[in-house]
Amino acid sequence: MFRNGILTKKQVVNNLSILTEKEEDSRLGG
Repeated sequence: MFRNGILTKKQVVNNLSILTEKEEDSRLGG
């Protein structure tokens, strides 16, 4: 996942998308 401690833009976007989905699920009581 990490390459020389640097995240690629694609990895950052994917991580943000996952975090956003989890936050939305928790708000909806999921």
